[in-house]
Amino acid sequence: MKMSPEYMAELHKFLYQSNDSDIDRLKNIALEHLKHLPKKTLYRYRRCNNDEFDTLKNNSIWLADPHNFPDMFDATLPTPDMSHIDLVYTFFFAIEAGCKAILATAEEGEQIPNKEDYLSVMYETLETYMNYTQEEIDKNLVDLLGEAEFIQMRKQKLPEIDFSPQIKQVKKYLDSLSISPRDSLAIASFTTSYDNRNMWENYSEKYTGFCVEYNFSNILSPLNIKGAWDILHLLPVKYYKKRPTFDFDDIIHSFVQSHMHISEIDIDADNFLSQYYRSITSKFYDYRAEHEWRLIMERDHIGKYPFPYVKQIYIGKDMSDKNMQTLLDIAKELCVPVRIQSISSDKNTFEYPLL
Repeated sequence: MKMSPEYMAELHKFLYQSNDSDIDRLKNIALEHLKHLPKKTLYRYRRCNNDEFDTLKNNSIWLADPHNFPDMFDATLPTPDMSHIDLVYTFFFAIEAGCKAILATAEEGEQIPNKEDYLSVMYETLETYMNYTQEEIDKNLVDLLGEAEFIQMRKQKLPEIDFSPQIKQVKKYLDSLSISPRDSLAIASFTTSYDNRNMWENYSEKYTGFCVEYNFSNILSPLNIKGAWDILHLLPVKYYKKRPTFDFDDIIHSFVQSHMHISEIDIDADNFLSQYYRSITSKFYDYRAEHEWRLIMERDHIGKYPFPYVKQIYIGKDMSDKNMQTLLDIAKELCVPVRIQSISSDKNTFEYPLL
């Protein structure tokens, strides 16, 4: 089931603003989210080492520090070109200054244009600026204003204002925001199949490791608050040839209003959260074979995290006898079956018979 943008926006808002006290709503949203998990099951490919064995034995997973991810762009917010910020800041300043001037000079009973109309014009102007030549822009203005008014407008000179200190502050904030997910999150990666050769080769050390199946079918019967929150923090990764750029215009506008002493900095939480979660669940198209889902938690959960949903374990075809025995012992403690990867009789695929 595909997650609509509206569904994702509501989910992100709930994750950010809700708490354990809203139990009925928590259960309903978790049940809805569970429908999106393929067969209510996810898989995790691991290498054989003492840390992995110990983590599995304790019915846990390892939540990783995103700073250690091999993809340097993973869990970051793609920002627009910094020259775009200079332009947008100046436009917002002009809009706010124009609105203030209109309010200051308006006569009694005069209808004041809505600021939102000005903002719409600003966005249209920005789009025009970025997609048309100066000659095309001038022609459009002549058609709109008339030639005499256009010439008169061209004679006017805007006051020269040095915005560099304010823009420098905005850029510094946006730079810090861009890397902020890596400083605030802990992430564990999953996938949707136990028979993914790419995953066996890269994440289970060329078939010498193992794959753990996690099933969430009975996690809410009866209601398990931790289980419900775990489900809601499982999000699918989307793959892009170019990751969507984070739209910072609302943030820049808020900074302009603060610098002009119109209002305090106030960022639209809904818009920010929607873009934030989209960024931390987006990866480049090169990684599409991973079919990744990720458990995204706050950074204070980094390390071993209880995750008692193991359904069964798959052993790689080239695992050593010693590691196989260790895994069999762990599986016995967890009371879960074990399957071993083997080459099919037609030598064209893998089979996974029970041990």
